[in-house]
Amino acid sequence: MFLHDLDPKSDRARYPKDTSQNRSFENGETVNFLDVNDLFEKSMLFFFHTSDVFSKYTDYKDFIDSIYQDEMRSMD
Repeated sequence: MFLHDLDPKSDRARYPKDTSQNRSFENGETVNFLDVNDLFEKSMLFFFHTSDVFSKYTDYKDFIDSIYQDEMRSMD
């Protein structure tokens, strides 16, 4: 929720004004980038281990693909 509250449309950090020409950030408004960095670090941990969760299935697909390729080569 932190990033959604900070940037609900994911455009405030990219553009100085929105489509209605309102400023993305008001003068004096601050963002604690330590909080942003903390969230980034936590998300990277998630992404690094996502492959561990799916590797069983992707390894099986690779195995099936190699069998199929071997079979196709043997037909030549």
